[in-house]
Amino acid sequence: MLMGVELRGSSFAIEAFSPPEQVVAATARWEFDVRPLRAGLQTLTLCVSMRIEGLAPPPGASGRIGVPVLERQVRIRVSVGYATRTFLVSNWRWLIGTGVAIAAAAAAWGAIVH
Repeated sequence: MLMGVELRGSSFAIEAFSPPEQVVAATARWEFDVRPLRAGLQTLTLCVSMRIEGLAPPPGASGRIGVPVLERQVRIRVSVGYATRTFLVSNWRWLIGTGVAIAAAAAAWGAIVH
């Protein structure tokens, strides 16, 4: 028998460290690195599927059925420093361009008025 485990959450960056489908054994482990992308109350869902070798699936079926077995609400809090740093790293080009445009507009206005 094979079992697949998948962790899902639209507000998280999830990286699997193990194969999603493994032989069901005492040593089988599924490990994930989970990083939140948004603050607030977010949902993580653990989905499990099983495949039994040797049984033919019914016509039109894939031979696997995925079932969400665990769903957790997670409250994410983000520090102000981290949020500011992330914003600056993501938007530095836009911020510099806006600053240059404002400086140029101010210089032009100053030249016109004087």
